[in-house]
Amino acid sequence: MIFTILTALLTLIPADSLSAILDTSIVSSARITEKAPVAYSQIDAPQLKANEASLSLPQSLELMPSVVSLSEGGTGVGYTSFSVRGISGYQTNVTLNGISLGDSESQEVFWVNIPGLSSILSSVQLQRGLGTAACGPGAFGASLNMETQTPERPGGLARGSFGPYGTWTGAARASTGKLRCGVFADAAVNVQGTDGYLRNAPARTFSAYANFGWQGSCDLVQAVLLQGAQRSAITWNGVPYDIYPVDRRYNVNEGDTDNFSQTHVQVNYRHTFDVPLKWNTTFNYTHGYGWYDIDGNKDYLGNDLYVLRSDLLYSCGKLNLCGTLYAGHYAGRHWGNGYSDTALKSEADASVRAEWTVAPGLSLLGEVQYRGVWYDLYGKMHNWNFCNPRLGINWSRSAHKLYAFAAMGHREPARADFDANPDVRRERLYDFELGYKYSSYVFSGSVNLYDMEYGDILVETGKMDSQGYAIKDNLPHAWRRGVEVELGARPLRWLGIDANCTVSDNRYDGGYLPLSPGIVAAVALRFIPVEGLSLRWGTKYVGRQDRIPDYTVSRISASETFDFGRLRFTVSAYLNNVFDAEYYAYAWDGGVYPAATRNGSISLRLEF
Repeated sequence: MIFTILTALLTLIPADSLSAILDTSIVSSARITEKAPVAYSQIDAPQLKANEASLSLPQSLELMPSVVSLSEGGTGVGYTSFSVRGISGYQTNVTLNGISLGDSESQEVFWVNIPGLSSILSSVQLQRGLGTAACGPGAFGASLNMETQTPERPGGLARGSFGPYGTWTGAARASTGKLRCGVFADAAVNVQGTDGYLRNAPARTFSAYANFGWQGSCDLVQAVLLQGAQRSAITWNGVPYDIYPVDRRYNVNEGDTDNFSQTHVQVNYRHTFDVPLKWNTTFNYTHGYGWYDIDGNKDYLGNDLYVLRSDLLYSCGKLNLCGTLYAGHYAGRHWGNGYSDTALKSEADASVRAEWTVAPGLSLLGEVQYRGVWYDLYGKMHNWNFCNPRLGINWSRSAHKLYAFAAMGHREPARADFDANPDVRRERLYDFELGYKYSSYVFSGSVNLYDMEYGDILVETGKMDSQGYAIKDNLPHAWRRGVEVELGARPLRWLGIDANCTVSDNRYDGGYLPLSPGIVAAVALRFIPVEGLSLRWGTKYVGRQDRIPDYTVSRISASETFDFGRLRFTVSAYLNNVFDAEYYAYAWDGGVYPAATRNGSISLRLEF
């Protein structure tokens, strides 16, 4: 029914592609611009579209500086994750429209619960280091900010892809664009399935998205619904070390399943005053429910998260001010055969950020954040009060940029940390960054030096609990020190080259930090020989880690687009792991997570 209505509307309003995006951003306070003294990378909608058929969102970040991605089942469908500078997912703050997506107890985003995100996002910004203040858990060395997109003009799409190991994806989307009365509506569905590279490791995922509202000259009212569900085999134990040499596709949890569904509802309001002042407010409700079935024994979990966020942004001449208030309450329950426990977690954040242009090309950034956390776990109360200051300076002139940044951050332990050690302590991080960047139409280059000094850092021990969470211990002192180099060239209109390399020292008093490679490098080539035809090559090198040998993996893709009036048809082909490397990107005491060997896929996409 919805597609019939939307198709009728297309005959009334001039058609265009989905690439034009409405200005419905609610979270500009969470984003940084080129003038900010922070190391960051950004992927916009066209690049996300090029990857959406074959890669999960964490894998779409793979070629960014200092990023390492993981597919637990080996195919990219199912459980996936990423790390930045060796900083794992539970230490990375992830927000959607300014609202934290990380589970309040585990402090991690389970991407399998919300598949197909790439197709509904206008951009993804990854800040390395502490960056600007982020609300919610996991803000401890990296942050990923995502914004949903709202097409300005009517249109739609249908897409499907097919690959090895029974892997397939399907998606459909339709949008009214912005009508003359200011109303807009957008809806999408996404389904994915795989039999898994690991034997007997199937996964089925589903997501539905709806975005509707009204935009006037000074006001925006918007509601966003995101529903996700997954049923997958349990693969978190990986392949045991003694079996891996003879059968790298072995699954020790054959027949066990993991089932979870999650619903996110956001209601946003934005008002622009006559003076250069904007007010954004977002209410969010998230509900999750699921269970594990291991050897016929079921363990259940259910949770609810309520969040209210309000931002006030003032911009006038040389001064930009931003104030944010954030309040959240989480209720999580776990139960099963003979047990039941409940956890309550509340959070209150307040931050103020000022950017002041003291002279032409010279600006200062100052920010202070208060974060209060109250956690009632199994009837025992834990509370923390954190003050997280930030200070930076940026100098820009012509094609040159020079910046320095210093910040302090804190992070509370997660539920699994308390289960492993009731005396676990909070973590503290001091982050120092110094960078230079040169940008021109043909060439760009940057170098960023960082020193991240930790106190009481929680480090993975190489062991896991029964639910697949890594068990961690506090270490009194540790550090991550490194240099990130990026190069980019557009010597010809049809040729683009990008490369980056991170060399780092990741240690604590007594050894090396786990899962923290000393070298991470990537090269990406884009070749457009004729209009409509695009060829891409990407290669990633990850240096040796404690249990993981170094590896190099390459990927190539080709796509061609055909225009038939108001219809656009795109055929894409992907070849993953071009050189058939047998590698794994993650390991623990019990086993490894092998990636699929050479494989290919094809995608068909129709837009109108």
